[in-house]
Amino acid sequence: MKIIETIMEENSIFCGYRIPVVSYVYEDPDELNKELVSIVDEIEDFYLNVKTESISNPDGGTNTTSILTHNFWKFNILDRTEYSSIKKFKKFIGDSYQHYIEKYTPLKFEDTSKDIYVQCWGNKLGKFDYLDKHTHSSTLFNQHLYHVPMELSANYFIKSPGHDTYTRFYSPVILNKQDYLPVKNKEGHLTIFPSFVEHDTTANRSPNNYRYTLGMDAINPNPEQAESVLAHSTYVKLYEDEK
Repeated sequence: MKIIETIMEENSIFCGYRIPVVSYVYEDPDELNKELVSIVDEIEDFYLNVKTESISNPDGGTNTTSILTHNFWKFNILDRTEYSSIKKFKKFIGDSYQHYIEKYTPLKFEDTSKDIYVQCWGNKLGKFDYLDKHTHSSTLFNQHLYHVPMELSANYFIKSPGHDTYTRFYSPVILNKQDYLPVKNKEGHLTIFPSFVEHDTTANRSPNNYRYTLGMDAINPNPEQAESVLAHSTYVKLYEDEK
């Protein structure tokens, strides 16, 4: 698995940070990406035609017109294991998170691997649309006093609109809040980063093509809280297919 490491870093007399933004490359993504486009289109069609009022749901601060993003906590792409490519993709996500946890966090993966839960939704952006600056840090678990020792997010780039687009990761320091690290979106790349990092995307400038991506959040709640996590949202457990 090819890994591309980029570090957001600041060393000054007032503050310092070192935040890894790491991309993992899915080998031969064409079949997977084709099926992901079909799945995203199918889910979008459901919300547009059956749950039309759901466009008024919160969009996670992204300010997008995509009805999928307005329902990001209502469905999970990783549930679609009738597709063999999704099962393989699910393992790839797990292996990528495992590497990130072991190399870039103080956690020991053997203590968390069977307890990682992932929420995965689709974003489909049309002409002029983009995702505004936002974070993925969840207030849900804080509100319910859950102990979540790890919260990581990711995006997976499915299909380009035909021109270069970027995800921009912003400095967590107020003094440098407009400074950002641009990461060029590439099909088949899964980019993992801490959930507290603000990020946005450049706009889709194509008049005819959509920009397809997946957004993800990963948490590892205490085992006794796992059922509550499942009841509040659509997280799925990684590696559960290995049982």
